[in-house]
Amino acid sequence: MKNNELKYGFRLISEERIDEISSISRRLMHEQSGAELLHFENTDNNKVFLIGFKTPPDNSRGIPHILEHCVLNGSRKFTCKEPFVELLKGSMQTFTNAMTYPDKTVYPVASTNNQDFFNLMDVYMDAVFFPNIYLNSDIFRQEGWHYKLNNSEDNLEIKGVVYNEMEGVFSSPEQILFRSIMKSLLPDTIYANESGGEPDEIPKLTYEEFIAFHKKYYHPSNCKIILYGDGNLEKQLAFLNEGYLDQFQRKEMNIDSWMQTKIPKNKSVELVYPLLEDESENAKAYLNLSYVVGNNLNPETVLGMDILEHILLGTPASPLKNRLLKENLGKDIFGQFDSELLQPIFSITAKHTIPEKKEEFGNIINETLSSLAENGINEQIVRASVNIKEFRLREADFGGYPKGLVFGLSSLAHWIYSDNPLEILEFEKPLKSIKEKIENGYFEGLIKEYLIDNPHRITISLLPKKGLTEERMLKKTENLKNYKSELSDSELNAIIAETNNLREKQIAEDSEENLKTIPLLKLSDLNRRSDKIEIISDDIDGNRSLLHTGDTRGIGYVKYFFDAQMIFQDDLKWTSLLVSILGKVNTEKYSYKQLSNEILFHTGGIGFSLDTFQIEDSEEFLTKLTVSTKALNPKIKDSNRLIHEILSSSKFDDKNRIREIVRELKSRMEMTIAHSGHQVASTRLLSYLNSIGIHHECTGGLEFYRFLFQLDMDFDNKYETLKDKLNKILISVYNKQNMIIGVTSDLDSEKLLKHDIKDYLMQLPDSKSSKQTITTTPKILNEGLSIPSRVQYVAQGYNFRELGFKHSGAMTVFSRIAGLDYLWNTVRVQGGAYGSFVSLARNGDTVFSSYRDPNLKKTLQVFQDTNEYLKQFNPSEREMRKYIIGSISSLDKPLTPKMKGSVGIARYFKKINEDIIKSHREEVRGTKPEHIRELTEMIVAVLEKKVICVVGNEGKLQKNKSVFGKILPIFN
Repeated sequence: MKNNELKYGFRLISEERIDEISSISRRLMHEQSGAELLHFENTDNNKVFLIGFKTPPDNSRGIPHILEHCVLNGSRKFTCKEPFVELLKGSMQTFTNAMTYPDKTVYPVASTNNQDFFNLMDVYMDAVFFPNIYLNSDIFRQEGWHYKLNNSEDNLEIKGVVYNEMEGVFSSPEQILFRSIMKSLLPDTIYANESGGEPDEIPKLTYEEFIAFHKKYYHPSNCKIILYGDGNLEKQLAFLNEGYLDQFQRKEMNIDSWMQTKIPKNKSVELVYPLLEDESENAKAYLNLSYVVGNNLNPETVLGMDILEHILLGTPASPLKNRLLKENLGKDIFGQFDSELLQPIFSITAKHTIPEKKEEFGNIINETLSSLAENGINEQIVRASVNIKEFRLREADFGGYPKGLVFGLSSLAHWIYSDNPLEILEFEKPLKSIKEKIENGYFEGLIKEYLIDNPHRITISLLPKKGLTEERMLKKTENLKNYKSELSDSELNAIIAETNNLREKQIAEDSEENLKTIPLLKLSDLNRRSDKIEIISDDIDGNRSLLHTGDTRGIGYVKYFFDAQMIFQDDLKWTSLLVSILGKVNTEKYSYKQLSNEILFHTGGIGFSLDTFQIEDSEEFLTKLTVSTKALNPKIKDSNRLIHEILSSSKFDDKNRIREIVRELKSRMEMTIAHSGHQVASTRLLSYLNSIGIHHECTGGLEFYRFLFQLDMDFDNKYETLKDKLNKILISVYNKQNMIIGVTSDLDSEKLLKHDIKDYLMQLPDSKSSKQTITTTPKILNEGLSIPSRVQYVAQGYNFRELGFKHSGAMTVFSRIAGLDYLWNTVRVQGGAYGSFVSLARNGDTVFSSYRDPNLKKTLQVFQDTNEYLKQFNPSEREMRKYIIGSISSLDKPLTPKMKGSVGIARYFKKINEDIIKSHREEVRGTKPEHIRELTEMIVAVLEKKVICVVGNEGKLQKNKSVFGKILPIFN
């Protein structure tokens, strides 16, 4: 298209090259409807489409969030109950989701299959513009909230997927804190309202208010559309126009400014979060100081403040973090710079402190910042932080997320406020400017302008309160009881009728006709084979090397796998602690601060982990202490130099430093537990079953958290033992014997990397250690683990290999069927949980689980009844094809060269060859309904063992104590 040319209703406004993301960008306007579109043309076959709307909430009833859920529950063209779920079942999507932000709602999809990409766009465009919410108010009740009353004698309850989700969100102290920051700093703007919905406010939302919000904001004149990848733009424009955008006329939106122009008078806020009755309140407070930092329309300031947060709080060498730790103002110190808001917020948080230190907390921050602004920041840490930011920008490796998704969301975050969505992606200019200004006090100037001299700030104290969860639940129960007592018989009957009507609709199956409205690929549209991951086995100085080559953009990814089979079972926790400490303590040549700066200046990072690889068709597993590094190819030599320095001469004699690391590690695990209770429950459950489960529990599960807790509580007495353990383990592991090297690089750099690695290997000790045969006796505990939460995370499972069954491709398909049909309908739709899953691993480990679940025993019964579902499983050819396509999609996720290298190396250790991969794929592709029904025996055998673990509300656990071997708190 040429500038100002009109095609399919779209006029091309501008076109420019963006070298930073290797794309040609085009801005277009759909003249009739007012929709704006941004197109990124490049060679990436993982195509992305997203449509976003400004959705400013007027209150905290969660309208944007509930609407995000509801529009995906049927539409004009796609009349089945949940098109979104049908896409998950049977699309080749590489990403499908919807997200609610404080000020916008976004609907992104991605696929490498061109026809599938158009199918996804079709469903999403119809969902946002023509949803069934106008015809079916039960969608609002199911996803948002509704009263549940089975009969007049029952207690009145509140149910709803979003309602239960937010009950879980507001159980986390960090979430309570982060959400209060915006509310306190920006009280006169939309950011004072909770777009996700506060649990106490959600039931105030009416269906009429909900519908009015969609009418107002879900219009093309208020939307931004982004297209990314190698697709045909003209076909995409024609598709978006016909039947969608051409159905609307442009309208004036009149959305008010969201700027907080008046600095709030209130400079301090005090809030509470829930603790269990048995939990100690000692040093459990949070202190936070947050600042509003200009606006997000200046890319240089945004990038500069992002780097500044890293300088001050993001590394072991960070001066502000270290000062706060030194003054004992918190057991964990962390920062955050949120630039997605119109007015970005810079936050400093001290976790696990006492409220009496609030004034000292503020004084030390101001004193430290003033000193840095006046005397200058250490140049090493500035250069290191700038380097690591530049490395990550150029690497553009987002793991499993499509690049177009990340680029698109970044653009959209600024586009909704500004007329230039591209500036945030064009990092070369602001980065060059920042680097030129470093020597002239650039970061010191940012400190002075946006922190020291900035009056737009707030101090928040978040204090623990025992029994708060129970108090709130009791209050809710009383309010519902009182409300019910005021209802007339006719009003009660109306609620009962609505409850029954909703239940009937939830249970009812979609007709074949409605299901056929969802577009579906043919099996012939799928690749017969997965992309082969080529791993070349070689030898470097007597050690096996595993090489994968690809377009790594001049970056070398190197992993050293040190044999850790000589570690005793009792030392696994110490070894897991060791890998968390390495690189963060003094060495022979460097202080831990200097070491951090060296790593960040020369490399893209050096990491340490304890990994396991279970050998195919065996109970045996390998344990490796893995060292991972990435750097520009010529800098791998520096990576190796620093790795040797760390592994050969780390010192564990700085008692206070080790204590700081232990406390930070414990704190970060607490955050994970609060957010990912289903993973905690699943990991704990698997430790009841076998040796590898015990290993994972001891090195990263609840058992490891308890180890850290006890170590922190009795650190002075255990410190000498800690030193001795870490030194002995490191000496035993760090040697050439059985060490294997993994390399991922571009072909041209292979020789250089091998040469540098050979130089490194010559420095390594070469001594033999005896391997330990670890014998563990798993014990089924069936625990209820209490946390201060209003929802549960329920897990049940066993190992099917222990029961004589073998893994098959049908199990992969069954996981999709159960997760997106049976469990989705029973645990999520009918039960109100946010999610439910089933996992069947190749080693036999099987886990059914739920996430943010208001139920417990009811969910366990659903798991138990899976066999009845399986016995009656008789899908049409089309439905079965859908599940197979979705399962193949999970096998065909696009991988970056770095990820391919990691996957290929893992397969090598697990002895999974191409024949196994091919055979599994063929089994998946050839799965028939009878193969799924044949799994009934296995599922019955697994669930008959009644092995469970539940993380959740203490009252709920006690009410169902008969199902547990014991109930105990996670936190003390």
